[in-house]
Amino acid sequence: MRSRSFGVLLCLAALVGTGASCKCSGGDKGRAEVLTERSSRLQNGLQVDLVAGPCSDSAALVVLVRLGIDHDPPGRSGMAQLAGRVLATSGAAGRSPRVVEVGDDHTLYSVVAQGDQLLEELDEVAAWMSRATPTEADLGRERARLLEELAKLQGADAAATAMSLAEEALRPTRGNGKRLGIAAEVEAITLAELQAFWQAHMTAGNARLVVAGRFDAEKSRARVEAAFGPLPAGTPPAPREAADATVRGTLVMGDAPTAVAIVVPAPALSDPLYPAFLVLAARLSGEPSQTRTWEARYDPVRRPELLFITGPVGPTEQPEPAAARMRTEVATILAQPPGAEDTAKAKERSRLFLDPQSLDPAVCAKDVRAFATVRARRAQLEGAPSIQALDAISKAQFDEAAALFDAKYSAAVIAGGTIR
Repeated sequence: MRSRSFGVLLCLAALVGTGASCKCSGGDKGRAEVLTERSSRLQNGLQVDLVAGPCSDSAALVVLVRLGIDHDPPGRSGMAQLAGRVLATSGAAGRSPRVVEVGDDHTLYSVVAQGDQLLEELDEVAAWMSRATPTEADLGRERARLLEELAKLQGADAAATAMSLAEEALRPTRGNGKRLGIAAEVEAITLAELQAFWQAHMTAGNARLVVAGRFDAEKSRARVEAAFGPLPAGTPPAPREAADATVRGTLVMGDAPTAVAIVVPAPALSDPLYPAFLVLAARLSGEPSQTRTWEARYDPVRRPELLFITGPVGPTEQPEPAAARMRTEVATILAQPPGAEDTAKAKERSRLFLDPQSLDPAVCAKDVRAFATVRARRAQLEGAPSIQALDAISKAQFDEAAALFDAKYSAAVIAGGTIR
């Protein structure tokens, strides 16, 4: 991405609020620019949001398909992951790099393009929603890569193994599947099955398309209607049955455990405790004032249900005491009285999530792909709090949210070596 002039950056940085404008130097002097949004729904069910204006020198195209890990067919755990990997790697030569992420109930596709390249990228999406289907070469290539990754989860990659086992312990994948898939079931997937899964569900009726940034909104709207309007709606995918059993506490897996993963359950987005949890998550995820051997990660957009704390077993530590030490250090940080700086940090870290309808050009310009991604995903997340909710958290709610990090509610796995 080309760098913008210092004067333009200062102007964008000063913008606040919906409908903010900027009289930028150079080019068209004195011309006020604002973000404008146009939303529509095609007859086949495709939801379209076009947000155009002074937001970077490019445009981000994001497609959210309501299809994910929870929708793997019976006996085919790993199907959604396989489809996502094929989608990520089967684009035409010369296209802008694409990113594909597969979640529990969604697949996110994104690409950043400049100028009229955006129209070509829209055609590319329309193609994989209609004509394009996986080939035998696609299946063979991506199956081999997925199986290689699954093999590492048997202890060879201690950190990845610990995290995988911990999240499966606390939040088991639906239908007795696994988040990345089950090796034997991935091996059994046929080309015909993958193509049928793709053609039924990777479709316009199951998708939301968002374009944000600097682009010609009228041209893009016309191209969307022409390219996507004739496409079939497809079939909504059926979710697997929810898993009931969960395991909490601490588990040691493997004959040489070296990595710890602690998984903490987040309250539901609509739960009154959620704003307090979000503030505590920001406290743990921020830059620490003292050296830590672990890190905390929480993504309310992609994985709103779980917070992850990961780190190594110390060279002189035993596995279970290492996990206990990490829990104690986390508890000490969470026990500090909440302050205004905590709320401010949480608002800054999660501003897009908390205020997804913002039309502030400065917010968009920071990361146009993230801006478009959150707008696409947030529509799925019912009951999420507003940014104002973070100003009304009681001390009792902070204490109750902090209690979720206790061993009786969370799961810790220490893993490494051979797991039998």
